[in-house]
Formats: sequence, structure tokens, C-alpha cells
Amino acid sequence: MTPVYRIFLLACLLLPACDREPTTPMPAEDSLRQTVNGEVIGFEDRHDTWSWRGIPYAQPPIGDLRWRAPQPALPWEGTLQALEFAPWCPQLPIPVVNDTDEPWLGDEDCLYLNVSAPKSWSPGDELLPVMLWLHGGGNSVGSADLYAAVRNLAHREQVITVSIHYRLGMLGWFRHPALVAEAANEFDASGNFGTLDTIAALQWVRDNIQAFGGDPGNVTVFGESAGGMNTFALLLSPLAKDLFHRAISQSGMLVTSPLASAENAQDAPQPGHVNSSTELLSRLLQADGNAGDREQAQKLLDTWNAAEIMSYLRAKPPGDLLLQVQRAEMGVYPFPTMLRDGVVLPAGDPLEQIARGAFNRVPVILGTNRDEVKTMMLRDPNYTDPLLGILPRIGDQALYDRVTGYGSAMWKAVGADEPARAMHAAGHEAVYVYQFDWDEMPSGWLLDFRSLMGAGHGLEIPFVFYDIDNEMTYMPIDQIDEDNLAGAEPLARAMSAYWGQFAHQGTPGQGGDENLPAWKPWQAEENYMVFDTVADGGIRMSRTGVARDGIFTELAGDGAALGGQEGVCLAYKTIFGEEAMFGFAAVCPEQGEDCAGAKRHFCPESQ
Repeated sequence: MTPVYRIFLLACLLLPACDREPTTPMPAEDSLRQTVNGEVIGFEDRHDTWSWRGIPYAQPPIGDLRWRAPQPALPWEGTLQALEFAPWCPQLPIPVVNDTDEPWLGDEDCLYLNVSAPKSWSPGDELLPVMLWLHGGGNSVGSADLYAAVRNLAHREQVITVSIHYRLGMLGWFRHPALVAEAANEFDASGNFGTLDTIAALQWVRDNIQAFGGDPGNVTVFGESAGGMNTFALLLSPLAKDLFHRAISQSGMLVTSPLASAENAQDAPQPGHVNSSTELLSRLLQADGNAGDREQAQKLLDTWNAAEIMSYLRAKPPGDLLLQVQRAEMGVYPFPTMLRDGVVLPAGDPLEQIARGAFNRVPVILGTNRDEVKTMMLRDPNYTDPLLGILPRIGDQALYDRVTGYGSAMWKAVGADEPARAMHAAGHEAVYVYQFDWDEMPSGWLLDFRSLMGAGHGLEIPFVFYDIDNEMTYMPIDQIDEDNLAGAEPLARAMSAYWGQFAHQGTPGQGGDENLPAWKPWQAEENYMVFDTVADGGIRMSRTGVARDGIFTELAGDGAALGGQEGVCLAYKTIFGEEAMFGFAAVCPEQGEDCAGAKRHFCPESQ
């Protein structure tokens, strides 16, 4: 679930835009600020802003602090020059994107944040809303510096922006019986360390942001993809109560993981994930020669106590852990996150939790892109044919659109419509939903991005940030060019205005001074805003969302368009199979119970 990472390799080989070397700015005396831990000085940034980069918000989670709740940052001597982004949290490299031959990159000492403020603000002026950005990357890759253009909102919308690094992958979410047994408190035992990092960053904002011109009583959390999932986690977490006051999930999903999936072996009565802590530990023992196979690994572990197991795990370099994960693709790997520990996050189903009204009731914006899964499927050999073995071409556009449409509809259901329905059912009215339909990516004679990606995953971010200069380095090519600028610029101006107005007032309204179409709340009519250029219908309200049962019913009867029962089965396996992105959406609630997403409706046993 990462923004266009699957086309990096293609685009960087064919198009010039991947070599963007950062330069260290000069400190600016007028940017000197006092935090609770000491003085910090930043620099004069683009678009009439001050920026401060690499401010610690927690102690380095290294050594004995690995897999423990974040500890408050320590004071420093003198003035901290906050001029450069901190190292990325440990992760696997993305081919071509990360210019390295190393098997992994980053540093565990990564819990830092970045702040930007409009230069027009002066001490004594009214405090400004704060917008805290959570980056995407499947919660296993990514960093804040890939999204430096979030700073554009500071001057344009008169807000203070904050972006953070948080622990990723196995270092961010990890739960093992030995960890629980030797934990000093319930937070250390939770396994939700990445989520606790985001809460610690919000606590830093509460205690420090006023020095930068921000109002600690008006904080908007917003994020895309994994950042949207983390936003949902903050809505669910009782520990985040009163630390933020609005929330925006862009292409997130309301999904949490049972503890069994995080802890257990795959062959346990309650099966664990392929990258569960037990599976990881077994592979580590075999990799370093302590055991010849799984059985020997388990026999050895039976002789170790909890402290010995955790000492062994904490002594491993991050790379040793990362290199044991399975099913990694382009740096991203699946694993259980948002663990249902009952302390940081609720123990039950998150949708039921929201329907009961047990969530942080703040105004929310929830949305997805019309063609989310095209970004993930543009090289699927079942639906695209590679030219020269590498360049994806669509053989049957109607079939490709049809199959990806089911996945994108499910993303809309679990990422926007179902949570909105649950919030509305719980009496929460300040819920706003959108769908992003812009599909005008630049294309060339070798790659037809418009057909391959449509309104794909991650493409809305430059519009939200008003990044018409293509500044953000997560994009392999310039998303906005001279051919689409005339339509894209007004859309970017509108989306950034809606987001800014929401941060100021808790409602997107008409985008403040932009006098845009009024964005109605979800309510019983299931209203949602469509974002597109004027040529394709413009910005407009629509009605009636989607639900997973309806998606499954339509797919089951879609043989005529998909090539018969065999085509239906293939589409089901691609989108809803056990190892597919939306496999969780097809699982029946109880063992042996039938449901609309059960495999037997789509794939007879003979297939």
C-alpha cells in the first residue's frame, strides 16, 4: 500500500526525475525557538515559511529500549540546529529509489519530527491550527522527508505543519509471549510501538508547539495509506484522547490485527502470520546456526526464559530482523500491525467499536481514490502483458478496469464508507467523505500511465499539499506537467483549501475564501465529495456509498464480463485470496460460518 512504488523501477529507468540531491540549508536567526528540552534553530524554507527538521520527540529506541514504549526526549545543551531530516527508521530498500547496495537502510535512532510555520506569524499573534502528517509506506517503508511539500500548507493555509518518523515493520509492531512476560508495564507489553510513537509525537506537540505559533488545542492528524491506518488507530486509541481534535484518513483502512496473528506459529490451532514473532524467531535461530530446523528451534526455545529470549532478540542488528521477513516486494512486506492488545487499541473488531461509539469523537474526513488498486496491479501478469519483459501493457482495458474496480470499491468500503456509516450510526455527525477521481498522469509512447493507474493510490497527495512544482521525492516522475497543469492547478488549490478550512473550523465547508461547492457531511444520504478537473465533471457532491456484501454479490454474478466462472475465480483470488490485499475482507466472522465473501461462491472446488 505504498504510493506508486511499484512503478519506480520502470519510471526511473525511462524518465529523468529520480536524482534529487538535498542540500543543507543555513540556520536563520529569526527562527530561534525555545522547546521544553532546549533551544532550536531552523532555516528559511520555500513558500515564505520557517522550517525545523530533525527535532527529537522521544529517546532513541535502541538497546534495551527496543520494543518498549517511547520515552520522553532528553534535554540538550546549547542550540539544536534543526536543519536536516533525521535518518529513516530501519527498512528494506526499494530498488532504484534508494541509492544503496546495502540489504537494509536506516537507523533505529529515528524518532524525530519536523515543523514548518508561516513567516508571517509573530509572537503575540493568534495561535494557528496544527496539522500533523503521518507518512505512508505500508508501515514497513517510507519517511517524512519524502513528503517535504507538506510545508506548503503552512503559508498557504496559515497552519503549523508537523511530520514525523515512527518505528516501522517488525520494530514498530511486535508481540511475543516473552516480551509480555518481561515487560515493565502494559504499554511495553502491547506490541503497538509504532502507534505509541505517534501518540508520543502528539504529546510533544501538546507541550511544545505553541513556541512555533501552533495551537495545542487545535491539532489535525492526517495521513495517507499506512498513515491513514495510523490515523484510524489514533481515533480508536483511548491513549490519544484530547491530543488531537480533527482527523483525516487518505486511503487508509480501518483494520486491526488479532494478537494470535502477531504471536503464534503458522501451524498453531490459532494460526499466526508468516511474519509473526514466533516465525521470525524460529528463522533467526536457523539463520545464525543455533538450530537446523523449526523443531530444533522450538526445543532450544523451551530451555530459554523470557529474559533470555528478549535479550537474544534485542541484540540482533535491525538488518538481521529485516532479512528474515517473508513475501517482501519492492521493500514492502506484510505483517500484523495495529494489534488488539486491549490497552493501546481495543481488543475487539474496530468497526464494531466505532458503531458502539467507543472512539475519539472528533470531526473526520475519510476518503479513497477511484482506482486505488491499479497502482498495485499494473504489473499483474494475469491482466497486463509486459513489453520487453518489463513495461506493462494492458491487453484488455475493460477487463483490467473491471477487476481493479472490485479492489478499489472494497478499499472505499473499508477505508471510508463503512467507518462513516458506523460513526453516523453512533450519532457522530461531523463525518465527511470524498473520492479522488483525477486520472491525468503524464503518459508516453512506452508507458500509458493514465490507462495503467487511472486515479491510483497516492496520486491525491500533491493536490492536498498544493505541490504543483513536483517537489516530493516519493514520485518517480513529474505528476503535474504542462499538459495537465491547467486542470490540475485549480483542483490542487481547492483540495488544499478544503483541508485547511477543516483544520481551522472542523468542517471543510466551501474551502474558506475559495467559495467552492459546499461539502456536505455523510449523514443518512451517504454524501461524499468527488474531486476531479472541470473537464471530467469538476468538484461535486455524490451520494450512496458501497458495502462489502454488495461488492461480493456483484462479483459472484459477473461472469459475462470476466470470462465465465474461471474469470470470476481468478478475479476473486487476485483481490480477495488468502494472501491478497483484501483477504481479510473475505473472511467469515466465525469458524465454519458462511458469508458473502466465502470462496465457495466464486471458486468451485474443481478450481
